[in-house]
Amino acid sequence: MGDKLDPRKIYNEYMKNSAGSANMNVDGSASATPFYVSCPADTELLLERCLVTIYDTKGMQAEEYGDLGGSLSAGLSMKVMSSDGLTVLSDLTAGLPIKTNEGWARVCYDCDLTNFTNTTNAVAKMRWTFSKGGNPIFLTPGQRLEMVVDDDLTGLLSQYILIQGFKL
Repeated sequence: MGDKLDPRKIYNEYMKNSAGSANMNVDGSASATPFYVSCPADTELLLERCLVTIYDTKGMQAEEYGDLGGSLSAGLSMKVMSSDGLTVLSDLTAGLPIKTNEGWARVCYDCDLTNFTNTTNAVAKMRWTFSKGGNPIFLTPGQRLEMVVDDDLTGLLSQYILIQGFKL
């Protein structure tokens, strides 16, 4: 039998804003709202993937964001930031922010829309496996993976991003 993984080394954290909320349905149009996971001081992180869920009403189309009725103005970018928060170490969306549901499909091969029976709601599910794009994301103490909301997402029922990986 191969090596066994110490369960204390598993990393599962939702991206959260400075208030500690993981729900990204905020209005960032007037004041940008960063959501992030930070590498603790006592460890290093190897981030394998993120799981994105957008819960909204039925009728989500490729050319809109959620079921907001149109695309986002600024869009969402996933970035690795330095420990001082001032330097972008890597732009995972390569300068092309996610403004539509289709935009998630550009960076996440696994995208699915589920319309639930007997309800008026639907969920878009995306899996972005960083290691499939070359390598997992390596974070040292203080560095963070962040997504900044610069648009009004309050029309969504919810949006969450779960980051999964390992503590080294």
